[in-house]
Amino acid sequence: MSKIEISRAKNADIDGMLALLIYIHNEDKITSPRNDEWKKRTKNFLESGIENDDVAMVVAREENTSIVVGCGIAFIIKGLPKFYLAGDSYGYIRWMAVDPEMRNQGIGGEIMRTLLSYFKKQKVRTLQIHAGERAKNFYERFGFGVSENENMWLIVPDES
Repeated sequence: MSKIEISRAKNADIDGMLALLIYIHNEDKITSPRNDEWKKRTKNFLESGIENDDVAMVVAREENTSIVVGCGIAFIIKGLPKFYLAGDSYGYIRWMAVDPEMRNQGIGGEIMRTLLSYFKKQKVRTLQIHAGERAKNFYERFGFGVSENENMWLIVPDES
């Protein structure tokens, strides 16, 4: 295995990220087929998220190359009622993807730890992700649990 580096996504990574997202959506049959409109909206979202502090976009690249072999995209949703949140915002992990040829090498775990670190620095303690059946065990290893509506949630313990 070549060495992998995890870093914040750059504009040059967007096409590689988009290709991975299309692949996992088609692989898991999560939603309708990825049409041109979806690709355009998703690419616009990725481009707008690159410089946004409320969006964490990380990529895994083969060291010393520009080849994106994994990515994670998460963001903070603010201004919500506190009746079930640990705070007034929550983190939403929107997408995670690893190239099928690079799976089971710890890349997804490194991306997840990077996203969890981002949320910790932002003091966001309630996290949500929607996961396909194949990925649920992966997220459970990080403490996520499935709720009644099939979302996966994690409440990070308060360290104060």
